[in-house]
Amino acid sequence: MNKEIFRILKEINSLDKKIQHIKEEIKQENKRIELLQARLMSTEQEHISTKAQLVETNQILKGEEAELERWQSQWEQTQDKLQMASSDKELKSLETQASSIKDHIDRLTDSVFARLETHESLEAELTVLEKFITGAPRGIQEISEDVDINNRPREQKIQSYQERVTRLLSSLPPATEEKFKPLLQLPKSAVTQLDDKNYCGFCGSQISAQRVRNIESQMSLASCPGCSRIIIPLSSQYS
Repeated sequence: MNKEIFRILKEINSLDKKIQHIKEEIKQENKRIELLQARLMSTEQEHISTKAQLVETNQILKGEEAELERWQSQWEQTQDKLQMASSDKELKSLETQASSIKDHIDRLTDSVFARLETHESLEAELTVLEKFITGAPRGIQEISEDVDINNRPREQKIQSYQERVTRLLSSLPPATEEKFKPLLQLPKSAVTQLDDKNYCGFCGSQISAQRVRNIESQMSLASCPGCSRIIIPLSSQYS
């Protein structure tokens, strides 16, 4: 096998790495849209949950206000009775009753005020959520347009590189193309080189010295027994 074959293999490998790198750039660019879409979905769920909390808060508040009104009515009735008490015993009994009623009123009043604060907080939160939900579709559209503008030249580069890879593959002997093409699916690289102790630069498998001599002298198409990548002979790199 001549050096030109290995030159072609290295060029294809280099182009494929560039293609994968650009695809990753496109993927990262698209994440801008995905992140906003995910945030929109999360916000919609949060809106549903917050609205349900508001409905529940309103129901509890309505019940507490009605209960507070009943206790206040009892307080007024007790105060009227206190004015009309005819004995110390009756007066003491009514005062004890009034004290108990006032405790209920104080407790309910505190609870109602706290519930009103929760109500206001939930309404404010809903306003913020609804504002985002309303504006998000336009934001997604604007980002999508920006992503398309940024990715268009990347996609053109990929197309150009892929066309070059196709031409280079077709220039290889059929058996070499058949062996090399599936290796392009491997991560990072389809080819490898050996270090000065004959270890694969990717998986670390060691190649026997005799096999290395054969690969170098004959420039044969050999694969690493560990990772299956094509071994690029050192001798193929020099004229």
